[in-house]
Amino acid sequence: MNKSDIKNKINELFISRDNDGTYNLFGNYVISTVDGQYHLVKETGTEPLIFYSLKHAVTWCVFDKANKYKEVKRVHELDNEIVSADALIANYNRLMSKCTNSNKYIYKAKLIEQKLKKRKMLQEISDFTGLSKYMQSKKFAENQHK
Repeated sequence: MNKSDIKNKINELFISRDNDGTYNLFGNYVISTVDGQYHLVKETGTEPLIFYSLKHAVTWCVFDKANKYKEVKRVHELDNEIVSADALIANYNRLMSKCTNSNKYIYKAKLIEQKLKKRKMLQEISDFTGLSKYMQSKKFAENQHK
């Protein structure tokens, strides 16, 4: 095996966390924490993508590395939609606690609807996370015996 092949294999498997809390993945992605959010930057100099969960950002990287663009787009959408659902749930809870008339039932219905939507989104992103974990574990296993 020549140096180029070794470098490619290392980049395929490389995941590290630096002392400053920055994550480096596969030699192409850097995830840093900024104000409770995770900013993901590809080394190609693109604008950072903002994620609200480190797990979702890592899942995005695994799919991007594997050229799974449909999954990449959906993971980022789900991450943002889950945060939006959380905000709506908190808002409906606040409105319900302040309301005393028949509007309370409307807010309760909307709250239940948002909770159901969030549960579906969490299940979908969990499926994506599991698939990305499987894909990366398979890569590790393939290269373990070589």
